[in-house]
Amino acid sequence: MAFLQEFFSTLLNPRGQIHTHATYVERVYCPYSLCEKELLSVPQRSKKCPFCHEQIMVRTHPYTKEKSIYTEEQANVFDGDLKNYKHFRYFLESMKQFLDVNDISLLELYREHQSILRARNTNEPLCKEVVMNISNYLIAIYPNVGVSIHFQHAIFLFESGERYHHIQRNGFMLQLQEFKRRGYQKVHITTHQEKSCAKCVALDKKVLTIDQAMTKQLLPCTKCTFAFKKEGPAGWCRCSYTAV
Repeated sequence: MAFLQEFFSTLLNPRGQIHTHATYVERVYCPYSLCEKELLSVPQRSKKCPFCHEQIMVRTHPYTKEKSIYTEEQANVFDGDLKNYKHFRYFLESMKQFLDVNDISLLELYREHQSILRARNTNEPLCKEVVMNISNYLIAIYPNVGVSIHFQHAIFLFESGERYHHIQRNGFMLQLQEFKRRGYQKVHITTHQEKSCAKCVALDKKVLTIDQAMTKQLLPCTKCTFAFKKEGPAGWCRCSYTAV
């Protein structure tokens, strides 16, 4: 758990937008730079500042349970970072299924690639940018699990509300290349039939040569409407290629 607490603190500030904020100490001040007046009491929940009348937002750290106050803009950044952090934690845990790594080496890996991207750009790298760098790095070192790494990377982007089809497609391309290396010449598309959307069902059992599959790039189905989770976004294609 110590790893997650430390990692969360490194991820919380994606572009340096939250440098300072008022925490629960003896004195607390309005977080808005044009006000910054001392508050009469520590807010227990979100409320308007009695001086500038701007909305003061209260947020709780998911592990330390420490409360802090933010401007509305800062609170939106916090909420987005927390969501990304949860998705990225899942991504890290999924990597441990395929790679001989532990919590410490994953944290070091994150910091290393964060530093690499910092050296290239003037802005602090976003979580999704660090994930992309890590994914490419891991695929280069562990090509035998490249398809799985692409898959987990695509899930991270999908659940974060980012573009993901290109990453999922890269995974399929690696899989097709491996089929070809093993001497297969054709593949057929497998769907989840009645549990798939109409666009995907139309592809079921479609037979293609591997070269055709690599050229046409039918998977993932970019018009898929399947919902990966009940309350999650729609559009996650579960179709796959089977060598024949």
